[in-house]
Amino acid sequence: MDEHKKAESLFSDFFDNELNGEELIWLEKHLESCEPCKNDWDKYKQAMEEVSGLMHIMAPENVVDKVESRINKRSRGKFFNKQKYFTVRYSIVSFILVLFFVLAYLLMMAVNEIVLFDSNDDNRNAVSDKNVEDSK
Repeated sequence: MDEHKKAESLFSDFFDNELNGEELIWLEKHLESCEPCKNDWDKYKQAMEEVSGLMHIMAPENVVDKVESRINKRSRGKFFNKQKYFTVRYSIVSFILVLFFVLAYLLMMAVNEIVLFDSNDDNRNAVSDKNVEDSK
């Protein structure tokens, strides 16, 4: 990276006193020896001091709601449509619950059929064993 661009990229952190030791020493030495960068730093510093002196204005409490509402209107409901989001969400949850109960019912019926089949099979074996004993 060009030394001038590197110095310029460090201006923000230098202004905020957030440079580490090596970068701080390098930038201070570079500004002492490079007149164009020194002039750029002076302009940057002056601009930042002027901007930091401006009054801070607090946004109204409901500014986010107003912005979301305006975006919703201009997008014809494609963005920030809270009603649509909840409707779709509850529809999906309802579908999943119904599907769960249907599958649970089918599983219980299958288990019940297996139990009945096994008990009928045991009864048949007992009857056939009795018939074999009677025929002897």
